[in-house]
Amino acid sequence: MKAKAIYLALLFSALLLSLGCARIQAPEPAHQAAVLVLLDKAHTQSSSGQLDDAGSSLERALRIEPRNPMLWQE
Repeated sequence: MKAKAIYLALLFSALLLSLGCARIQAPEPAHQAAVLVLLDKAHTQSSSGQLDDAGSSLERALRIEPRNPMLWQE
């Protein structure tokens, strides 16, 4: 019984330790700035009727940050 309690305590400790090591990495600032510039450019192009160019700007931004949900929403 005591061995089982020690085993469970060690297992729980290992689980907590592994969860504490996982971190979400922030995007690189240079990439984020480039994506924001491209997104602003796409909005400007879209407003002036240049839809093909706006689509190209969004595609370039997606190539830089393919997992950015803000870009997929556009």
